[in-house]
Amino acid sequence: MNLRKLATSAALAAALLVSSTANAAVLTLQFVGFENGSRSGNITVNTLTINNTRAGLLRFNVTNVDGDPPIDVYSQILAFCIEANLTLQMNAEYEFQSTIDYFADANRLALVEQLFSKHFASTGSANNDAAFQLALWEIIYDFDGALNLSAGNFVATGFNSALAIAQGWLDTLGVGNKYNGLWALRAPGETVRNTSQDLITWQVPEPGALALLGVGLIGFGAMRRRKLA
Repeated sequence: MNLRKLATSAALAAALLVSSTANAAVLTLQFVGFENGSRSGNITVNTLTINNTRAGLLRFNVTNVDGDPPIDVYSQILAFCIEANLTLQMNAEYEFQSTIDYFADANRLALVEQLFSKHFASTGSANNDAAFQLALWEIIYDFDGALNLSAGNFVATGFNSALAIAQGWLDTLGVGNKYNGLWALRAPGETVRNTSQDLITWQVPEPGALALLGVGLIGFGAMRRRKLA
């Protein structure tokens, strides 16, 4: 299964284009479970130790969208966790934020983009999904130091073979292509990351692509109207 090819509709692009100058839409996400299973282990984030942590790719149902005007989005969204030290809520409100604004550090964002560019295609199993999640946490907490899962601000043990896979992927980072189309999901209006587990997803088209598609849809609609007249 190619996780980046979940279907969406032309209505999504048109509605997002219309709302681009309006208030940001707020989504209510209901956690469904792990897309391909998970792996468990222990992590230490700074000085906080969390036992029996599950790592993997998360699936959510989109149960409500509020905005001005309301917009259509995917009925389900796949995402990885950004924060390892906060509990994921079963139902929580989120809004999209660009990763440039969210991470606010070019070096950290570059490493996140390299991880997606080089290794996201390998996800799709419990081990590899967990490995990707662990590597992402390591970048988030130790991006300005050695990317070592056994030392630093983020330390992990267990997780079956996912731990070794994650470290192998981290060792390849440093130079890589940019991965376009990543978005952060965080609590509406949140400026301090302490409300709910923030997420990272790729399931939102880029604004530029939306604009081009929206113009095309408008033109297509005008043509149809002329033919029907």
